[in-house]
Formats: sequence, C-alpha cells, structure tokens
Amino acid sequence: MNFYKLIIAYDGSEYFGWQKQTQTSKTIQGELEKALIQISKSTNVYSLASGRTDAKVHAINQHVLIRINLIIEPISLLKAINSLTSNCILVKECIEISEDFNPVRDALKKEYKYYFQFKNISHPYLKNYITVYKHENINIDKLNQIANLFIGEHDFKNFFTVGTPVKSTIRTIYHSEVRKIKQSFFPLDEPEEIYEYKVIGNGFMKQMVRLLIGTIIDQSEVDLKSNKIRDALSSKLDKNIKLGAVSKPNGLYLSKVWY
Repeated sequence: MNFYKLIIAYDGSEYFGWQKQTQTSKTIQGELEKALIQISKSTNVYSLASGRTDAKVHAINQHVLIRINLIIEPISLLKAINSLTSNCILVKECIEISEDFNPVRDALKKEYKYYFQFKNISHPYLKNYITVYKHENINIDKLNQIANLFIGEHDFKNFFTVGTPVKSTIRTIYHSEVRKIKQSFFPLDEPEEIYEYKVIGNGFMKQMVRLLIGTIIDQSEVDLKSNKIRDALSSKLDKNIKLGAVSKPNGLYLSKVWY
C-alpha cells in the first residue's frame, strides 16, 4: 500500500458533506474514493480528512490522507483524480507521505472563515456561498467585543451539536474576529459588502463554528453586560443551552490547517 497527502478545495453546495454515507454517493469522500478505485483498479482504498465538513460547507485547503494499492508519481495521481472528479473538487497538491501521518491527530490548529451579509434578500449568484442575515442596526465593534470572548481555553460544551463522541469539550481559540470587506464577484456590477468571521483554534467540534457565529450575531442585540456567554464558557450554564442559532452552512469554509 502507498500513502499520499492531498490538499483539496471543494464547493460543497451540492454535496452532503465530506464523509461518505450509505444512503447517498453525493459526498466529497465518496467521489474521491470512487476516483481512487478507478485509478488503482482496486476497491482497497482509504481516505481520512483533517475535518468532516457538513453538507453544503466548503473547503479551501482540506488535508486528506489516502492509501491506495498502486505506485504512482504524485503529479500523475493529482492529474488523474482531477480528471475523474467533478469540477466542484480540485486537488491542489499531492505528496507522498508516511503511513504514520494522521491528518486529524497531527493537526496543530485549524482556521475557518464564515462569510455573511446583512440584507433583506440574497443575491441568486451568491446564495450558495454567503449567508444572509436580516438583522438591523449591526455594529461591527460590538460583534468583535462578543467574538473576543471566545479567545482562550474554554469549555465549549454549549457550542456544538451531538455527533461523533468527543473525549473533551475543552478547546483553545487563538483568533476570533469579524471584519468588513468589499468583494467583487463576476458577473455582478458592483462590489458586495461582506462580513468575514475568522476563527483559529486547536480543534473544533460538530457545527461549533456555526454556533459561534450564530451566537455572535444573536447576542449582538443583547446588552453586553447581560449576555450569558461568559457563564456558558465557564460552565455556569447547564449543558445544551444554546445562546445563538446554528448558522446556515453555505457561508462556512475550512480555510487552513497547520501541521
């Protein structure tokens, strides 16, 4: 067996997430492994990603370990996968790697970005890639005051949803910031005003980033002195009390992983 590490980007709009499922073949992992089976002419293939992105979530730099029963040059493997997968998936890099590499366990920190707007309606060209909130009177300074509360080591038991069991809900957030940008999109005439939430941490649980940004948005309408985020992070609130909605998946991007 031969081991390779891929760095891939994908548009998750039409997919049911990264992880392959028995009820559908429309997953990133499912399409990738289907290509590997064709390339190696063997069903003995394996893949493991640095994170299991949910349905409709995107990735800019997803790291994937693959194992195939074939000796092939990395550049040839890269080209072969790209020729067999849809144009929603792109292998950007491919290198040979030790079988000891584990993209989940060995990750030092990860960066996610979440893109959103404050509008009444969503532009049809952007609806799969940017979340639209209908909140009014949004103040970016207040958004960042709330975002800053997540920085540090905390118990995020109230900021994830049930999925794969986790040994601990303690996580460390190194960076949590909202900024406003203007971005041009073809074929739109004018640049769009967009907000970007960037968060970097040593690990994230199921839908954790979407709950963080949901909390930032919802709690921005609450007096900062009376919000309960500090209580939630210090375990003074009961488990499963959510202070914000789980934001939609279409604005979320796995943007970077450090090893």
